[in-house]
Amino acid sequence: MNAAATPDWIVPIVFRRQAISRLIGPPCGRIGKTLSGRRAAVAVVLSGTGPAAPGGFPSDASVLLIRRSAVVSHHRNEVAFPGGVIEPTDGSVVEAALREMVEETSVAAATVAPVVEFEERSLFPAPFRSTPVVFYRTDQSAITAGSAETDDVYDIRIADLADPANRGSIRVLAANAELYRLPYFTVGDVTVWGYTAVVLSAILDAMGWSPVPPATEVNIQVWNLRRLARTASEFSRV
Repeated sequence: MNAAATPDWIVPIVFRRQAISRLIGPPCGRIGKTLSGRRAAVAVVLSGTGPAAPGGFPSDASVLLIRRSAVVSHHRNEVAFPGGVIEPTDGSVVEAALREMVEETSVAAATVAPVVEFEERSLFPAPFRSTPVVFYRTDQSAITAGSAETDDVYDIRIADLADPANRGSIRVLAANAELYRLPYFTVGDVTVWGYTAVVLSAILDAMGWSPVPPATEVNIQVWNLRRLARTASEFSRV
């Protein structure tokens, strides 16, 4: 990892790697391996060059997200980090995340520097065990979709994600008993949920960037995994 190329406001993420990984979820174990042995990597691409208060982030700080198209096999139409399956030709998790970012966006590999690799996690019932890798993007030019797998690309401001008015919590219920909670974000017409929202929420909380609880809570009754998958598809189109 290239600490020398990392601005001061991002450096604490490196030292809070384990705390952020724990907030994302428990280590991949029996459930994740039962669902799938496939491993994936996602690129958490941060940018921002302005001054930052101690413990804070610059006003222009942002994170790169994409909207997946309807032609992909998984997570159709969802807003997510660039990422995908780790291929046998990838030399490492970092290389896989970087390759996916280049394929799915117009961001050049030479304009980003790897910062830290989080621990592998699986968000039930997702079919992959995924590792987030944080990159810092030095090029502030406009970005566009890079392939047919990507419908749109967004540079979402960290300040908007940290705003409690844009944060919500999904309570997943079975017979009115809470199974678990998932965060989500709504910034303008962009809704982020699932694994991407979990990772973003973990970073915001561990860094102390969003100390106020989310403003909205949504209840979803789930009776089986098929219903959960259908609900996920419906929510991604909000």
